Amino acid sequence: KITTPAASDIFTSGITLSATDFYISSNSYIDVSSKGRLPEEGEHWKSGGSYGGLGGVDPTTGTVASTFGSVEAPVDFGMGGYGADATVQGSRGGGAIKLIASNKFELYGDILANGESYLYQVGAGSGGSIWIEAKELIGGSGTWIEASGGPGYYAGTGGGGRIAIYYDSLTGFNPVDRIFARAGYNYRNATAYGGPGTVYLYDRSLPSNNAKLQIANRGTSTDYAPYRLGGQVDIPIYFADLRVVIDKNVNLAVPLTFKSTVVTVEEGVDISVPVTFSYSEVTLKEGVYLGAEISGNGYGSVYVKAEGDFTVANNNLVVDGYTLELPQDYSFDSISVKNNGKITTPAASGTFTSGITLTANDFYISSNSYIDVSSKGRLPEEGEHWKSGGSYGGLGGVDPTTGTVASTFGSVEAPVDFGIGGYGADATVQGSRGGGAIKLIASNKFEVYGDILAN
Repeated sequence: KITTPAASDIFTSGITLSATDFYISSNSYIDVSSKGRLPEEGEHWKSGGSYGGLGGVDPTTGTVASTFGSVEAPVDFGMGGYGADATVQGSRGGGAIKLIASNKFELYGDILANGESYLYQVGAGSGGSIWIEAKELIGGSGTWIEASGGPGYYAGTGGGGRIAIYYDSLTGFNPVDRIFARAGYNYRNATAYGGPGTVYLYDRSLPSNNAKLQIANRGTSTDYAPYRLGGQVDIPIYFADLRVVIDKNVNLAVPLTFKSTVVTVEEGVDISVPVTFSYSEVTLKEGVYLGAEISGNGYGSVYVKAEGDFTVANNNLVVDGYTLELPQDYSFDSISVKNNGKITTPAASGTFTSGITLTANDFYISSNSYIDVSSKGRLPEEGEHWKSGGSYGGLGGVDPTTGTVASTFGSVEAPVDFGIGGYGADATVQGSRGGGAIKLIASNKFEVYGDILAN
């Protein structure tokens, strides 16, 4: 293992190691974890240290130090978390190291700059800094690069650190699976959870569009505060395993990718760049503009919920590989549902009291796509038709428990009602839901090669 001293009045900055070639075997390390700074002046008792991401905000004071440092050139020590009061020494952040290989960097082991942890009622330290430059960066299944915050132990977890990697070629591993600057996890009774740091990747071999940014955390639990994306965004970002709020003040100039995320797009946000989702939930607040198509990896994996009016480029709605939940009537020039996409509605409730109408000049539903409001209708009405099926256009099955069933109702020529659910075994058991209700009006052409369902 290679390491450094801990930060002090004598050792005031991280080190740089330069070589033609580096080789780190699968059971070896460059590790500057817990070699960063003790917390600065302040009284953020029991809160985690901040650097690339905020430390966990312990409720003792409800405050935390600010983030700082550079995304592209991370050289700072990580910052430690705070003790229970002024008499208790805080933890240390991760250290800082820069590694320059003029030729080849073979990494089969670990490079670490994690925050200090496991100190009872002391906020964990933030991740530190890792900066790598290499002509060839080569790894394998054991490659691991991490500058994460320390875990929480009856105190706040540390925030993520910062990593930057510059290379001409990268082979043998996928950075999104092997490079992390996450907040700390819960070691035992963590009181607050920090935010993610940054992983900056720069491919020097490309003539343009060299940079990308990874921001990942430890899941979409509400224990972790959401990452807020705002201001000018000029670097493509890959988000994973966290909650994200896209702020009103954001100016998006580059594509975004989301995996295993919960995303809220605030009112009036303009998304005029390609956005790709996988295994994610998305909420569109009122007035969002989708100036570019968003896409997903299938209706069962990506769920987008509109909470009011939104607009799309050229007034052509394209639902490409995700489920889109629509709560009200909409009108577009065209509506296309493709690549395992789906349009649906909310379930009937005290606020969603009738089905919706979609109007367009043209509709197109591909062979593997759907408009599907199945199970979005009403729960059963008052009555004691236990275990009998719901009735609407036809009678539900009459279970012999009571030998009764609700009556049919509604219009043959103008069907607008929700279907009605069937009854539970007795009054303590909630019934099922009927099918939802939807009206589709094409002033010109309606091409349907997939399914329209209200089961």
